[in-house]
Amino acid sequence: AWLFEDNNLNTLRTGGEPEDNFNLTCRVGTLSVDIIEPGLTSIGDPSATSTATTFNVKNTGSLTLARVKATGTALIGPQTIPATASIFIPANLGSLLSTQIKAGTWQVAVPANTLPGVYTGTMAVWNDSDNDNNIDSPEASTTATLQLTVNSTRVLLVLQNPLDLGWNTENSVTTGVFEIRNVGNIALTGVRLLASEVRNIAADVIPAASITFTPVLVGPMAVGAATLATVTVTVGAPQSNGVYSGNMRVYDDYNLANGAWNAA
Repeated sequence: AWLFEDNNLNTLRTGGEPEDNFNLTCRVGTLSVDIIEPGLTSIGDPSATSTATTFNVKNTGSLTLARVKATGTALIGPQTIPATASIFIPANLGSLLSTQIKAGTWQVAVPANTLPGVYTGTMAVWNDSDNDNNIDSPEASTTATLQLTVNSTRVLLVLQNPLDLGWNTENSVTTGVFEIRNVGNIALTGVRLLASEVRNIAADVIPAASITFTPVLVGPMAVGAATLATVTVTVGAPQSNGVYSGNMRVYDDYNLANGAWNAA
C-alpha cells in the first residue's frame, strides 16, 4: 500500500509528490476459546488454601490466540469472598495454537473467619489481545462456574511464628509475648497452651518443664477474637551454645475437655 500527497487531485501517484509505502497484513479466520470443564469445585478451611482443581483451555478457533489469560469473579455465599482470593496457576497461559490445549489450576486463599457453606462465582478465560487485563467485546472469551465449599472447622493461628527470644546465657530467664487468633469459623471453648522441649543442632535439650506460659488456659475465644500470651524459658547450666528450637502447641481443649491435648 502507498500513502502519498495528491497535489494535483488526480488520485494517482505523480513524481514530486511526497509518498511512502507500508506493508498491510490481515488474518482471516476465527478466534475462539473454550474451557473444557463446565465447572470447577474446590474445598477448603478458613485461613488456608483450598484444594487445587485442574482446568483445561482449548483454542477452538482457526487462528492463534496470542495472550490467553484466566480470572475469576468474587465468590458469593454466606458472605462474599473477593475475586483476589482466587489463585489461577498460571493466570497467563500465553499463546495457544489452533486446537492446542493448556492446563492450569484454580484454588482459593480462603480468608480468616470465612463462614462455612457453598460459594459460587464465574471463571473467565479470554484472549487479551491488547494486554490491558480487561475482557473487551472483540476478544475471544469463555466462562465456567466456580464452586468453593468452606468447611466448618476450628483454626488457631499464632502470629509470631517463629517466636525469636534472642540470645541468652546459662542460668538466665527469658520471656516473649505472642498473639493468638481464632481464624476459624467456630467459637472456641477452652484454648490452652502446651510446652515441649527445644533442641539445638548438637541435640542438647531445654526440657518442656523449663518452658511455661502465662496464661496456660486462655479460655473461650469467639470467632475472630485475639489475645496475648507470654512464654518464659529458664535456661539452665550447663547448656551448650547454639540455637534451640521446638514446636509449642496452642489448642482448643474441646474433645473430652480434660486439660490434655487430644490429636483427634
